[in-house]
Amino acid sequence: MELRWQIKKMLRRAGYDIVPYDFLHYPDLKRRIQLIEHFGIDLILDVGANQGQYAMTMRKLGFSGRIISFEPLSSAFSKLEEHAGNDPKWQTVNLALGNKDETTTINIAPKSQASSLRKMKPALQEIEPNLAYTGTEEVEVRTLDTILHRYIGGEEKIYLKLDTQGYEKNIIDGAIKSLHKIAGIQMELSLVELYDGETLFADMITYLQDCGYALMSVEPGFFDKSSGRLLQADTIFYRKECECPSPLSSKR
Repeated sequence: MELRWQIKKMLRRAGYDIVPYDFLHYPDLKRRIQLIEHFGIDLILDVGANQGQYAMTMRKLGFSGRIISFEPLSSAFSKLEEHAGNDPKWQTVNLALGNKDETTTINIAPKSQASSLRKMKPALQEIEPNLAYTGTEEVEVRTLDTILHRYIGGEEKIYLKLDTQGYEKNIIDGAIKSLHKIAGIQMELSLVELYDGETLFADMITYLQDCGYALMSVEPGFFDKSSGRLLQADTIFYRKECECPSPLSSKR
């Protein structure tokens, strides 16, 4: 104990401190799980799951409901299955989601989470040269409208998480008939065009508002390390009819 305090004193003199590690010390994550609990979410559709990083984070945050992870890349899906293997409430599906049912080609990046059905813009490769595509793979794509009935039951409150490198609007377009069943949506959005044809931050917010959702949280994400400019952020929306009246509005 005495040695620990001596180390802490030395670090504090140098302008540093040691504190216990806890996910909920991070305000963005704390707000995310707080919203999920507030709206009673009990099923997460984890689209663009990669190796299961998001689902594992949600478990560490305390989410105990069902998770269904969708990942098209065979190499990433193999790891995803391993990570989900001991969790009876975590299901894995080897599919991409989009705006039509088809077989198409996905571009593979060295960091598999950067792989995309869209082409990468040169600007992104200049910022992160190690993301340049190294190959392709044929994958199956389905719309959420086509397959959602296979995975839901009863009155589950659904949360749709999208991390699909510029393909987010395609997935929403393929879920138009299902949106009334989806209480919350989390999606990674770009502030500048990183993938050809992607719908950017401001336009996507407007689109989801028109679909009946309200923006409730923003989590900063990928940024340009040379300039500090934010390039992507996770945005969290909930259906407007799910909103509880605020104390101010209830007094009017």
